[in-house]
Amino acid sequence: MLRTKRRMEFFAFYDDQGIARHLERMAQKGWLIERINNYFWTYRKIEPQRLRFAVTYFPEASDFNPGPTENQQTFQEYCESAGWRFAVQWCQMQIFYSENPAAVPLETDEFSRLQNIHRCMRKNFLPGNIVILILMGILMGLQLLSVPRDLLSLLAENARLITVTMLLLAILSEAGMLLGYYFWRRRSLRSVANGGSCARGGRFQHRLGGPVWLLVLLLLALYLCSVGAYWPVILICAAMFSGITAITLAARAIMRKKGFAKETNIAATAVLILFLSIGFGVGLPGLSDWMRDSGLFEKQPAYIYTTQTGSSSWDWEVYADPIPLKVEDLRPTDYPHYSYELTERSSPFVSVLKASQTGFPDGLEGDERLLYTVVRLKQEVWFRPVLESMLRAEERFRYDGEQDTFLLVEAPQWGAEEVYQRHIDGQPQPEYYICYAPDSILQLDLSWEPTAQEIAVIREKLGI
Repeated sequence: MLRTKRRMEFFAFYDDQGIARHLERMAQKGWLIERINNYFWTYRKIEPQRLRFAVTYFPEASDFNPGPTENQQTFQEYCESAGWRFAVQWCQMQIFYSENPAAVPLETDEFSRLQNIHRCMRKNFLPGNIVILILMGILMGLQLLSVPRDLLSLLAENARLITVTMLLLAILSEAGMLLGYYFWRRRSLRSVANGGSCARGGRFQHRLGGPVWLLVLLLLALYLCSVGAYWPVILICAAMFSGITAITLAARAIMRKKGFAKETNIAATAVLILFLSIGFGVGLPGLSDWMRDSGLFEKQPAYIYTTQTGSSSWDWEVYADPIPLKVEDLRPTDYPHYSYELTERSSPFVSVLKASQTGFPDGLEGDERLLYTVVRLKQEVWFRPVLESMLRAEERFRYDGEQDTFLLVEAPQWGAEEVYQRHIDGQPQPEYYICYAPDSILQLDLSWEPTAQEIAVIREKLGI
C-alpha cells in the first residue's frame, strides 16, 4: 500500500486560510502533511479523520537553520500546551494541527497576523520573486533586442517563438503573484481597519497554477521538437540544472543535520551554487563543440573540393541539396563544382525557403552566383513590418566610404507591387527585394542582371 505521496500544490505563501482548509480536506481523505518545499508537498498515509489545521508565520524561522531557534521552540511548546501539534515548516511558515475542533486559535489579533505575514513575505518570497521577474525581463529584452533588424528570424523560428512565449508566461506569472499579494494586503489592511479579518488571498495562483504548469510542459515538449538535432543539448542542460538544484538542496539538508550555523549554511550554499554554475558554464560549450565536431548538428557534404592558390590549398564543402531554382534553369553553364544548399523553416506566422548555388575560387570560368530567400507570410499584418525589418538590416555604410543601400525602383518586368534594388555609390547591383503583397517577399542575389525571359523562369520556378 502506498504510504506516502507527493503532489504539486499551487498555494500562495500568504494564503494561510486556503492552505489550512486544503490540509483539513487531505486529512479527511487519509493524508497528513509531512514535508513541504518549493516544488512538492509530501503527505503521509493516516486513518481518515477530521483534523483542524492552523498556519502561522515566524520571521525568525529559516530553511538554513540547523533546527528551531529558542523562540521557535518556546512558541511550539506554547502551541502544544494549547492542544496543537507541530506538523511541518516551510521557510517562515509554521503549520500545526489539532484533533480538538474547539482548540483555542493560535492567533486572534488580525492586525498582528497581517503584519507578521508581511514581515515574512519581505524576508523571503518578495525579494526572490522580484529578482526572478527582473531576470525574466532581461532575458525577454535580449530575445527582442534584434527584432527591429531581424523580425523574420523571430517569426520563422519555432524555438524562439516558444522561448518568448515561455518568458512572457513567466513574467505574467511572477507579476501576477506580486500584484496578487499587493492587492490582498490592501484589502486586508482595509478590512482590519474596519474591525474585520484578513482577506482570503492567493486564489488566482491556486486556480491557475495547475493549468500554467501544464502549458509550460506542453511548450517544453514543443521546444524539444522544434530544435531538431539540438535536443540532446537541451536535455543535458535540463539535467545539469536539475542536478545543481538537487545537489544544492541535499547539501543544505546535510549541513542542517550536522548543525551548521545559519550564516555558514547560506554562505556554503552560495559558494556551491557558484562553483556548480561555473562548471556548467565551462562544460556545456565543450560538450556542444564535441557534438558539433562529431557531425550531430550539421548535414554532411556531398564531397570535399580542394582548390589551390599559390602554395596554399583550401578544402571546400560541396552540397547537393534539391533547390527549386538553379543557374542552369536560367542560362547555360558547364561549371562542375557548384554547391547547392537549401534551408526551409516554417512557423504559424511564416514559411521561409533559403537557397544558394555558389562556386569556388578555382580560376574556372562560368561560376555564376545565385542566392535567394522566399518569404511567405501567413498573416497579412506581418508583410510591412517584415519587409521594413529586412531592408533595415541591409542598411550599412562601408568602411571604404561607399554608400550601400536598397532603393525603391521602377521594375515592371517583375510584376510586383514594389521592387528594391541594391545601389553602391549610386550604381545598381543585381540584388533585389521583390514584394508581392500581401504575402510574399523574394530576396534575390545574382552575379548578373536578369533578362525578362529569365525573370519569367524565376517566377515560375519559385511559384510567385
